[in-house]
Amino acid sequence: MISRTASAVLLVFVNVAFAVFMVILHSGLSSERAGPVDACCPSNLNQFLDKLVTSAGTNAEDISIRLGNQNGTCCLIERGIPGDETLKPIWSAAKMMTGYTIMKMVEDGILGDIKMTKLNMLLDFWPTDEADVRSGITLYHLLSQTSGIDHNILVGPFGGLNTVEVAYIIAADYPENNQAPGVHFKYSETNFILLGAAAVAATGAESWNSLFRHHIADPLGLSDACNFAWPIGDPVNHPGAFAVCSSDDYSKFLTAVYNTQIVSNTTREEMERPHTLLQGSTGTAVTGALSNYALGAWRQCESEDCTSETGVTVHSMGYGGVFPWVHRSKNTTRSHWGLIFRNVTGSMAPSIRIQEAVLLGLGEKDTTANQPSASCASKCQAETNQAGFTCEDMALLGQPYPPTPGLWSDPAKQDTFKGCGCSCIESDFHGEPRFAYCSDL
Repeated sequence: MISRTASAVLLVFVNVAFAVFMVILHSGLSSERAGPVDACCPSNLNQFLDKLVTSAGTNAEDISIRLGNQNGTCCLIERGIPGDETLKPIWSAAKMMTGYTIMKMVEDGILGDIKMTKLNMLLDFWPTDEADVRSGITLYHLLSQTSGIDHNILVGPFGGLNTVEVAYIIAADYPENNQAPGVHFKYSETNFILLGAAAVAATGAESWNSLFRHHIADPLGLSDACNFAWPIGDPVNHPGAFAVCSSDDYSKFLTAVYNTQIVSNTTREEMERPHTLLQGSTGTAVTGALSNYALGAWRQCESEDCTSETGVTVHSMGYGGVFPWVHRSKNTTRSHWGLIFRNVTGSMAPSIRIQEAVLLGLGEKDTTANQPSASCASKCQAETNQAGFTCEDMALLGQPYPPTPGLWSDPAKQDTFKGCGCSCIESDFHGEPRFAYCSDL
């Protein structure tokens, strides 16, 4: 017979072994790295990255790129940024997470109809006098960045204050220069601070981060390290651009977005629709000649009415080079999500180029234009050296697609390029330049 001591030891061993097995099994089932991690990588993508080593001060050995589908990651390139270890500020990439948190709460009936719920219905200190244009602001206006609020309030100067307290200061101290909601677009952190304050006030939650964890992060199995407590560990947290995350965790979130797992299909389509076609949000350098704002993210557009020959692309590009996107192609075999992580502060231009390279490599951009003449190409190169990118770089993944004319703000530069369809788009979006489009007219 087995002694009681031996039985106890055996029971402990069996329990430990079973627990280890379950951890391994769970890890295998929930991992977003599904299948070969090079199964969907565009050809020449690594070669393209090598070109970035010396361009615009970019270190191509300090980057992580993921592409994925409904099963998770199918292309993984890690050059100095292991996805399961590196935690970094994700800046405006957190706006997509904020948007999904808000819309999940709307679908669950917590915040009411997004287009009918006014901010002053949730914040008792927000203006109610109709003479104050801010009284008409709804949650929809905030999430589509069409609130009419003229200020971009960062929380840095309000150290130690929670989201509702910052919203109170915005209401009290910034009444001037605002416009009627729903008329003009302005990209602003203020809109997201107010969204977070409304959600916290409506629920009595401890913090914005607790709402994110409850509605998004915990159900999706994101690690505790992915949160809106930034600087890291700061107990005071705010929505919008104030989060930290690893690429592993953000990839799980993107997979859920891609799979329409968080909200209904109807809500997801509304979130990805352009909501600022009439509000002047067209931006020349936000990954495409034209961009409009959706709900909590940018909608890339190929025309002024935002119709597309290839499909729907939304992204939430961050100041530090973090660049998540979801592309729903009309050719479903090319549909994917993508994520770029870079260890930089400020420069987004290389991430924009990488995303363009991915879309080119997957055949989702027009590659039928003729190669530019030597004269045209040299003009392009001379003008774009400071941005660190030339037409020849695009040739790695296919012919450059047709130029978007008339985007030079400097008349002298316009004159320089007469007879040459070589455009270098200048941006007012965080001051980032884009690369050249080249072809002979």
